[in-house]
Amino acid sequence: VERELINLNATLQKTFTGNAPGEVSVSPGFDPFSLAKYTEDTQTLLERYLAKSASYQSALLELRSATLDSGYHSLSDAPQLQLSLSYSPYYVGTEKQYFSSFSELFTDGEMALSFSIGFSATDLFRRSSALQQKSAELALLGSKAKVEQALEQASDELELLVKEVRSVLIDLLRQLEEYQLKRAIYEAEQIRFEANLIDSSALKQKELDWYQAAFTVLSTLRELELRSMQMQLLGLLT
Repeated sequence: VERELINLNATLQKTFTGNAPGEVSVSPGFDPFSLAKYTEDTQTLLERYLAKSASYQSALLELRSATLDSGYHSLSDAPQLQLSLSYSPYYVGTEKQYFSSFSELFTDGEMALSFSIGFSATDLFRRSSALQQKSAELALLGSKAKVEQALEQASDELELLVKEVRSVLIDLLRQLEEYQLKRAIYEAEQIRFEANLIDSSALKQKELDWYQAAFTVLSTLRELELRSMQMQLLGLLT
């Protein structure tokens, strides 16, 4: 393949004076068949594709938020127990004067201890809590569905891209074989022309067929280079 690409470049140099224009050439060092190894590991490609997919990442973030919301419960979910404790002096006052009663309070009064227990579990709170939990569960189910939908969409898009790349690579192999055949025919016709078995017009036609095959290959190479750039932007190539 490397040899055929070199021969293809040599053919282009015959068509154009100097270097071939950028519009009809490929980037130096571009290896079209390097894409083949990336299309083999579809699982790794999918992981990289999902990491760059805005719709999938958004759905995943929504799922994480819904998971957290569903894990928290309202305080009204559990019965409420209230405990109060008081410790205060108790006495029967005899003094009539205001300040004297205070003195009697702290000298003759006895300390009294009291406590109370309260318990509440209203049906209204339980219903409100159950409604909140149900809403959180529905939001969680919806978020999971969005993640699955985004994953399926990303898988379909990646599968289509991989199929397109593989198809173009197969076309390139076929076109390289045709290019090699046209070149061999031209070289054979050139020998016949030197032996005066054909005229120059017949030889020129074979040369044009060779050039046409070269430009067909070049067009496919340009398409593969575009696919390569697309895959790089998607973060699929390392």
